[in-house]
Amino acid sequence: MGKKWRLTVAGLVVWIAGMAVGQIWLRKYALTAGPTERAAASWPKHSQLERAEGFTAILFLHPKCPCSQASLLELDKFMTHAPRSTKAYAVFARPSAWAEKDVKGSLWKQATAFPRVVPVIDEKKREAAQFGALTSGHFFLYRPDGVLAFQGGITGSRGDVSDNPGLSSALALVNHGRVELRETRVFGCALYDKSGSIFSAG
Repeated sequence: MGKKWRLTVAGLVVWIAGMAVGQIWLRKYALTAGPTERAAASWPKHSQLERAEGFTAILFLHPKCPCSQASLLELDKFMTHAPRSTKAYAVFARPSAWAEKDVKGSLWKQATAFPRVVPVIDEKKREAAQFGALTSGHFFLYRPDGVLAFQGGITGSRGDVSDNPGLSSALALVNHGRVELRETRVFGCALYDKSGSIFSAG
């Protein structure tokens, strides 16, 4: 075997190994859940969002997180199959340093196109703090009496649009009153950094 051939083989082995490591890292990242804290067990008294007569769903989103679109698409899927009495909010975080137009990008426009989803800007972290949302993609589902029925993620991993336990559990609750899971992991970026004012995407 010539020297040139040996170098080619060695290069190919290194390339394959690099690809394998990269795939492992990407898979690990996709399955790494974001932080959560104790969710509001009942509808926050000072929330500016209005509860529906039926179930009320709230999805918190980071407008620049690459995982947010998948969560928003799953919210649309949830509302497509939920009873008409169900109401949904897509709540977009806004740091103090951002103008309103900075939040109303492509993801906001997509949310406005969904007929049964109401997009809202969360000024000064007010709603996120009351409901207990830290991560983009955190979904809360409240019963008509204001009691928390389910909370967590409605994607199976970061950026994944497919059947998953969170979405199926939420649909089982609103359509059949059946409790499968009350909580799932949330896959997405942090809504805010530690200062609470600047986004920390990815």
